[in-house]
Amino acid sequence: MSGKTAEFVESEWSHWINVGEIEDTAQVFDIKPDEEQRKALARRLEVEEVKAIGAHITLQRRGQVIFVQGTVSADVVQNCVVTLEPIETHIEEEFEAWFADPAQAVPLSKARRERDLKKGGSEVPMLEESEDPEAIIDGKIDLGELAVQYLSLGINPYPHAEGVEYENPAEAEREASDHRKNPFAALKDWKDKLK
Repeated sequence: MSGKTAEFVESEWSHWINVGEIEDTAQVFDIKPDEEQRKALARRLEVEEVKAIGAHITLQRRGQVIFVQGTVSADVVQNCVVTLEPIETHIEEEFEAWFADPAQAVPLSKARRERDLKKGGSEVPMLEESEDPEAIIDGKIDLGELAVQYLSLGINPYPHAEGVEYENPAEAEREASDHRKNPFAALKDWKDKLK
């Protein structure tokens, strides 16, 4: 981090875990936000309402790395993009993440990748997430924020009510123009008359 200190940005739903308390055996956490946090999440996620949300998360220490595995589920209300009527959607996302103190753990594969980049390698190999873990900040991990990030990936950006189909105006215009008479068709007939 080159001498910079990381600042905590408070999430709409934070649930901090001190990594010093995480053991080699799996520890399970079930977390849920309160009503005010759900309202703040609805604004952040740009949905009408977050009716329910919860996460079931397992943490386990694996050497210098903390392995996180979980499921976040939520019931959200969004407006249909066609009718603008509210529709309720159930979302369930599974996730995995790895965290490490950047001062203590630099994986060998990450060091090799950085060395190859310095040598001018043209291709940048993608690392597995376990080989390039997220940073532990001030000895803590925010499980609530992690769950929200994965939940956001499961939200449909274009929700529509059941049985309602979206008609793209550009496609309708193109289909209509295909059925119009071609203005150059008359020239074809004229060309034949000249022969």
